[in-house]
Amino acid sequence: MGTFVIDTGVDMKNAELNHSNHVNFVGDRQNTDCNGHGTHLACTMPTYDNTSAVVGMAPGVPVYGVKVLDCNGSGTTTSVIKGVDWVAANALLLAMANMSLGGGASQLLDDAVRAARGIVFAIAAGNSSANACTASPARIGGVGTPGVLVTAATDVNDLEASFSNYGSCVDIWAPGVAVPSLKLGGGVVSMSGTAMASPHVGGAAALYWARNPSATHGTVTNTWRQMAQPTGTFSKDGQAIYRLQANVQ
Repeated sequence: MGTFVIDTGVDMKNAELNHSNHVNFVGDRQNTDCNGHGTHLACTMPTYDNTSAVVGMAPGVPVYGVKVLDCNGSGTTTSVIKGVDWVAANALLLAMANMSLGGGASQLLDDAVRAARGIVFAIAAGNSSANACTASPARIGGVGTPGVLVTAATDVNDLEASFSNYGSCVDIWAPGVAVPSLKLGGGVVSMSGTAMASPHVGGAAALYWARNPSATHGTVTNTWRQMAQPTGTFSKDGQAIYRLQANVQ
């Protein structure tokens, strides 16, 4: 089992993570996270279960940093596609990739994610308080896409976050407001966004798959959709919110 963080990279000096590899498609020669965003996401997923202030959703699972965004958190669609293609070519038998990024509609990016068969993708819905079906790669979400879980954000009251995207392309909701995780150089920092919600789902899916290795990527995502719990609250478009159920069997 391996987790891939397609983002600003991962802090390679962070001893709380089981580092496996780090690749860079930005071209800045800094083969580690120099922004902090990717590290925050990574530590939500596989941080060791020890004395640390943060425990990941799938403790100790190997993590791969796939750097497609620079120190400012910016990048090109081409770099992101290269990162997705690298994951598709180098992933283990069981692989989960988190994509807490997005932009305008891109058929090329959508196609790259769809072509990476056998991998579970946890994708952030976006933070524009708009329909997630207008952005890539979030717009490939929905029940018709096996292996993809597009995640919107909720707060501590199970209300959809004001910034969170919504719509039929959203598969599930997870905590995305003031989420604590580890930061560059040590310590804990809280951040908000659907970017923070997505790795909760990705980490839980990775843990489930590690315990059920015979499952297909489509089975994994369908299982999480079916296990999601109704909150009694509603999204901006009126659909009922179903949050991540973290009881992994």
